[in-house]
Amino acid sequence: MASQQSRENVAQTAGQLTGEAQKTEQVKNMAQGAGEQVKNMAQGAADAVKNTLGINPRQPK
Repeated sequence: MASQQSRENVAQTAGQLTGEAQKTEQVKNMAQGAGEQVKNMAQGAADAVKNTLGINPRQPK
């Protein structure tokens, strides 16, 4: 039978792991958002160059 101390240790460890998982998810979401932002900036730069050269088949919105 588990002692009160062992149950408290298990609960504390579970809480720590849950907190770490939440932090990992936040970092993943932040990195994904940053990646989208960079992709959009690169696409905007490419479109600007094409517009300048007059070779952009897309019409600006």
